[in-house]
Amino acid sequence: MKARPRSVERRVAEELSKFLEDFDVETEDIERIPVLGRTGPDLTFPNFFNLAVDVKSRQSIPKGIYDAVERGKGRLLTRQWAVASLYSFPVLWSEKTFRHEHVTSTTVNKWLNHMAEWTDGTASEPAHGGIPALILHITGTPIKSSLLVLRRADLDAFRRHMNTMLGEPAQVKSIVSPEEPCELTEEDRVWETLDLEQLADPDTFMEATDGQFGTDREQK
Repeated sequence: MKARPRSVERRVAEELSKFLEDFDVETEDIERIPVLGRTGPDLTFPNFFNLAVDVKSRQSIPKGIYDAVERGKGRLLTRQWAVASLYSFPVLWSEKTFRHEHVTSTTVNKWLNHMAEWTDGTASEPAHGGIPALILHITGTPIKSSLLVLRRADLDAFRRHMNTMLGEPAQVKSIVSPEEPCELTEEDRVWETLDLEQLADPDTFMEATDGQFGTDREQK
């Protein structure tokens, strides 16, 4: 592995560890795992967040995902993912409403599914537990602008885990700054009426919205 990805992994670990300081919890810092002989996540596991993290630093990260997260004020739901900017990723468990965008990526799904094989197990490999996660970083950009990506089906489990670790509801008042509400389109207003259960399951979502939304746009 080249020096650049190793450096990115270390810096991502440092940023996640800073959140632990803000939460004022007694736990080990998150660190980069050495490459030699390693399979599975790039960062310490198990960890406080119960995330098995694969760090991807590429020029080829789909830019459309970043644009969608920006429009969503740092958070996003698609039919497949729950996404947040690294600098404010506690919104994944502290916020109840998310903007939806019809965006997907074969490459990102492949990376996330590969990590899920490690957490969930396969016919030939044991399950290691945890929630599969990606950090997407565009080469040359600030680490804090990276995106944390979970499977949408795992969002409820992640929220429950964090509420258990920090108390219900999760206390993140020192992390998430107040934001101006974004202007809502008619489609957004439909999404604002749905709860997380309806958002988490594609079939339930289609039923709740009368199937009025089409297939997600593809970002390679």
